[in-house]
Amino acid sequence: MNEKKKHKRRYGWQNRAWVYAFAVLLSLVGAAFVFTSVLAKVENFVRRIQTLEQSVEKMGNFLGNSLAIYQSRRGDARFKAPPDNQDLFASGKWAQFGGQGINGSWRKDHFKRARAIAYHHGKILVGINGPDDGDAAIWANENGQWEKIGGGGVNSSWHDGEEVVSISIFMDKVFVSLISTKSGATVWKLENKIWRMIGGAPDTSWDRKLYPAALSTTVFQNKLFVALSTADLKGWESLPPSIFSYDGQVW
Repeated sequence: MNEKKKHKRRYGWQNRAWVYAFAVLLSLVGAAFVFTSVLAKVENFVRRIQTLEQSVEKMGNFLGNSLAIYQSRRGDARFKAPPDNQDLFASGKWAQFGGQGINGSWRKDHFKRARAIAYHHGKILVGINGPDDGDAAIWANENGQWEKIGGGGVNSSWHDGEEVVSISIFMDKVFVSLISTKSGATVWKLENKIWRMIGGAPDTSWDRKLYPAALSTTVFQNKLFVALSTADLKGWESLPPSIFSYDGQVW
């Protein structure tokens, strides 16, 4: 009788041990499922935040470009913002901090239009244009001081170019498009403080001898798009407008 009780007791504990082990296993599987679900929700939330940030940046670039075009019609390339780098509308007033040599910026008697503007890595970038081919330039403002970073061969940039008409941020790099009645439409990329022409070579993109104007750029679905035109520029072959896309490697 005692042997039967011992046998029953021993196998009863073994059965309970298997039940406990199975319960622990189910708990682990459940925890893993919950963790995977939470991780998926976190990743989805991060993607939504990134999409929102990109939308806000695009909206800022759009508003900035519209503002620059409006100001350029006054006859002097100016860019205005509140003093001390405050929020644009915190004080309810505008204060000029670029143009006419202010804060080390461009001179009034040389540059005529500010047509493109963007923000990248703590810097305001402005496309400044003059009446002659070769006047197109990019100026950057950081910590309240202006510096010419593109045009006239600065940082291996272009020598020709009448206007910088567009600035876009693509793959965390700065891209600008130019109008030039001498050398044609080109797109340049700024990387590691050095400019490189990545659009306008006939063997890799378009023949810039046929297109004088790269009028606009935008980013969509991980590609950079550029609009080319011959409109209102005399002495060029009459071609319909064209759109080219760039994936970071090829057009």
